[in-house]
Amino acid sequence: KNELLKQRVNYPTKKVDQIKQRMQTENFSDSISRAIINKKILNNGYLLIEEINQNWIDSNWVHYCKYTYTYDVNNNLIERLEQLWNGSDWINSWRATYNYEVNNNMIEYLYQRWDVFNWVNYGKYAYTYDVNNNLIEGLGQLWDGSNWVNSQKWIYKYDMNYYLIEQLRQLWDSSNWLDDFKYTFSYDINNNRIEGLGQYWDGFIWVSYGKY
Repeated sequence: KNELLKQRVNYPTKKVDQIKQRMQTENFSDSISRAIINKKILNNGYLLIEEINQNWIDSNWVHYCKYTYTYDVNNNLIERLEQLWNGSDWINSWRATYNYEVNNNMIEYLYQRWDVFNWVNYGKYAYTYDVNNNLIEGLGQLWDGSNWVNSQKWIYKYDMNYYLIEQLRQLWDSSNWLDDFKYTFSYDINNNRIEGLGQYWDGFIWVSYGKY
């Protein structure tokens, strides 16, 4: 379950900008699979609305899975739904829902699985920002059947120019937050990132394991 919460969610945050009321469909395929993409065209880009994946079986394209995307009035993604094809109909598989604050910063990501009759909680992230809209904390929790239980926490630090200088992950051991690993970033005088250092906590000191 922790692997789910390690992943950052990619989501659009485009403001409304004279949406062109037209849809566009595209096909991406190779010899054994293809994706049919439906998207809404904007003046400054597009919003992905639907993606249908198919496999080539017995000389026919056969549905496999479908992703449907829903947005709020500010074009923030608020739901991503996955459905699987059972041979005659689309069946719910999982969904992710997203909530935002007034500055269009995501404050919650909720992941749920379909159990035939209902959506069941699986995991969620809660995000906190500073007054400059910089992400400063991401709290990951898992659903144990009745309560949300801490899983991991990301802490972000910035320099005086609001550039990210440290990204720390901590794990919950049922009573305390324990350091796990961190990335630190360095910049030149023009604020170009020149180095990133990865380190893990061995219980006593930070040990470097990669530099890029």
